[in-house]
Amino acid sequence: MKIYTLKYKNGGRKAKLTEEQFKKLEEIMINESFLNTRKIHEIIKKEFNIDYSTSRIPVIVKKLGYSYKKGYILYFKMPNDAEIILKKN
Repeated sequence: MKIYTLKYKNGGRKAKLTEEQFKKLEEIMINESFLNTRKIHEIIKKEFNIDYSTSRIPVIVKKLGYSYKKGYILYFKMPNDAEIILKKN
């Protein structure tokens, strides 16, 4: 009886985007402003013709070295020196 052992170099599936495409995506992300999951998904679909699920986009963003955070609201009536005013109190 012979026992077969499989040696896997890397686990999991290969990425759909190549390293060159990741670099191009990073350049596009640098030039864009106010990106969210939906916009990044649209960019990947339009530029590279690859359809990722929206749950995969934050993983891609993290792989590129960016932090993925929820946006926060900026109030237009807030004074420019609001931080200084708060520190005084």
